[in-house]
Amino acid sequence: MSAPGAGAITVTLGVEEGRVTTARLVSSRPAAIGAVLVGRRPAEALAILPRLFALCGEAHAAAARAALHRRRVTPAEQRRVLAEMLDSHGWNVLLAWPALLGEPPRREALLALRRAAAVLRGGDLPARRGALREAEALLAAEGLLVPPGIEAWAAATTAPAARLVRAVLDGGLAGFGATPPDLAEAGPALDAAGADALAAIVARHGHGLLARLARRLWALAALPRRLAAVLEAEDAAEPDVPDGDGEGSAETARGRLRHRLRIEGGTVRDWQVTAPTDLNFHPDGPALRGLLGAAAGPDLAARAAWHLAALDPCVPATVRVEAPAHA
Repeated sequence: MSAPGAGAITVTLGVEEGRVTTARLVSSRPAAIGAVLVGRRPAEALAILPRLFALCGEAHAAAARAALHRRRVTPAEQRRVLAEMLDSHGWNVLLAWPALLGEPPRREALLALRRAAAVLRGGDLPARRGALREAEALLAAEGLLVPPGIEAWAAATTAPAARLVRAVLDGGLAGFGATPPDLAEAGPALDAAGADALAAIVARHGHGLLARLARRLWALAALPRRLAAVLEAEDAAEPDVPDGDGEGSAETARGRLRHRLRIEGGTVRDWQVTAPTDLNFHPDGPALRGLLGAAAGPDLAARAAWHLAALDPCVPATVRVEAPAHA
């Protein structure tokens, strides 16, 4: 899922002798966006945040409040963050991933899931209970409660996400875009079973396209259970924001984001934000490193687009392939 109007990413691949030899990235994502908050009172900064980060507004607000109050994300904040992740993952598997296959989106299912996510964020407890039942039933009906055995699931399921996984497997692309195990990469959190299943895929195929798609599918499948654990949580009053340095983090569908700030005299003096896209689409990050050395061919741009989609940038991303200089 990407946020229109929040910038864009263009990846340009250079090819020589049948292989990708260069990968360059140009980003128009706003830089140092936290500077907009400097000089403001903490309450004013919190009110502005959702307008600055429309895509992951709940996660940014939760991380910001955690930093301001020198604490962890509360259960109520986590409920809203998880609901936001349900929306974001749903957008990918029901709209963006079908588009990668040239298929129509699962628009009605996505709208229903987004309605449930909105209630889970802001509805009262009886409404939230109903929305959670609806969301879990919808995921089941769409074939998206993916078990650890993802290859068997893909063979037996008709969901667009399953067809994408089958296309990756049948096309020999399970390891496409693989990066070294010591290269830092952001991604959605997994429980113990999901982490074990991911490790098995990485051991077999490397940390490439299949591993990244599977990680997102397993994170989505775990959301109903995780939401149930914080469904009844409500916000509580908090003390005034103290002066000093603070740091807070929160989950998003694409990994963990962090806010670091300083308050002096009741005013914001510094505010730094680090998002998962900053790490994954760094010039030496997995987006570009995973494409270096890839085989050229008429489908290179499409393969590269799948690779970028599996890393799930927070802004639209496009791929350009340059012809060899001597062509």
